[in-house]
Amino acid sequence: MKKLLTQLLFTLLFLFICNSANALEIDKKFIRDNLEKSNYSIDSEASAVVLYENRTMRGLEEHGHQHYGFTQKETIHKVIRVLKNDALSLANVHIQFYYDDIYNYVSILKAVTYTLENGTVVESSLDKKDVYNKNIIKDVYGVHFSLPSVKPGSIIEYTYEIVTNHIYRAYSWYIQSEYPKLLTEFETSYSDRFEFTAISNIAESEKKYPTTLDAELGTEDYCHGKDVTYSTGNHNTAFWLRRNVPALRMEPFMRNINIYKEKVELQMTGYFIDDKHERFANSWSKQNDEIWNKQKLDKAINGSNKFLHEIVDSISQLEPSILGKTKAIYNYVRSNIKCIKSNDKRFPSEFALKSVFEKKEGKIYDINLLLTAMLVHAGVDASPMLISTTAEIPQNEIFPVMDRIDYLVAAVMIDTANVYLDATNKNNPFGVLSTHCYNGFSWILGEKGQGILLIPEAIREKTKIAARVYDMNDTSASIEIIERFGPIRSAGYRRTWASNDKSKEKYIDDIEHSFSSNITLLNSEVLNENNPDTNLIIKIE
Repeated sequence: MKKLLTQLLFTLLFLFICNSANALEIDKKFIRDNLEKSNYSIDSEASAVVLYENRTMRGLEEHGHQHYGFTQKETIHKVIRVLKNDALSLANVHIQFYYDDIYNYVSILKAVTYTLENGTVVESSLDKKDVYNKNIIKDVYGVHFSLPSVKPGSIIEYTYEIVTNHIYRAYSWYIQSEYPKLLTEFETSYSDRFEFTAISNIAESEKKYPTTLDAELGTEDYCHGKDVTYSTGNHNTAFWLRRNVPALRMEPFMRNINIYKEKVELQMTGYFIDDKHERFANSWSKQNDEIWNKQKLDKAINGSNKFLHEIVDSISQLEPSILGKTKAIYNYVRSNIKCIKSNDKRFPSEFALKSVFEKKEGKIYDINLLLTAMLVHAGVDASPMLISTTAEIPQNEIFPVMDRIDYLVAAVMIDTANVYLDATNKNNPFGVLSTHCYNGFSWILGEKGQGILLIPEAIREKTKIAARVYDMNDTSASIEIIERFGPIRSAGYRRTWASNDKSKEKYIDDIEHSFSSNITLLNSEVLNENNPDTNLIIKIE
């Protein structure tokens, strides 16, 4: 009985401290004081100011002694002052999550708009009938709503919770946005069987406090509440707070805005099971072993894969050389397997290559893993390569951050050099990656694996222009202009033209309109448009 009471006391204490973490009280006085403000010193020209936001992640909770499942709950709470018309779109809220069933759903959805009318604070609450559910793409669902009666000067406040039994939302804190923030908080609570390492991308110095509550009561712009273990719940909590966050906007010569964006990333680096502490993912070699051996990517690529026998053997008989087989297999995958668009950038935990081959469609990872397996089956030295594209912060060469991995290609050793292949689009040329792949450190998976650098300086791209003047006389002359694009630019135009029938026509029209009025376009011609492995040529007369 005493033990039971002790456990109950610890549980209540745990819940009390978690709920007390939100030290900022969003009461009527707070709302009125902000409604009466005309601008904010943090950014007097801002179209909106985030007054408060909190993101709380709780998860990795065991369902049973022998079952290592969990329920992950993510709660979002935001209070935003809308100051100008161009920020009214903030009232349109779009929530995305994976799957939609009794284990995966959106709950606790509340939203209200505050306005000041003749000195009185008026509240307009969201009607549940104005909340819309939608299947966006395969396995990705959305909940959408618009807060009512929003106009410049309004304050909008909303809260919602995403419940899931899939790890699909990273335990990471993305701090900056296009609008300044007065106060933003991030809290995590997870089973003490798991170990996380925090990677910070914040210029401000971090003030560490012993508890979450102490951090809330501090005055520094960047605070962290030290992890605290509550023995009853077997959970760890970690809390971060950031005050006076400036807006982040794209500026000239800023190649990748994510490099400058403040955030804290939590990478899972270990766990306890059967009283044994297992560390993983805290080095590239360990991450390589996790994927290659424990997740059985080695078996998926180098296994028998009998379903590939017929097609790979027939291609190999026609192209006996390594280079010939590589080009032929690449062309087969590029031409026959359709890439499915997806917002899910996670590296897969399972590899269904047979399904991709039979359905003739898959995501980026699926297609290039299938390509790698086919090349290996044909006796080609091929391996999958993990890439963090220019949409992400470049990878750390010492410590892998899997949340930044958002692309995969095939690395093929031909003679003594690596050739990189991306078969996810029929207009991708052989051996040429798009510029977004060149974002620093990348990792080739394998028995041991190896790191390489894909840097923008390695891109060799030239556009050549030749002009010929003929039939000259006293009043006129004919001119022929030939523009030969490099392979990357050629691929870019082919992809654009394939997705938009009118874009090629517009390109030619723009050329014609760039000429002065006394120049007449007699003829235009596009050469090599349907051969992705050649340079695109534009001929103008």
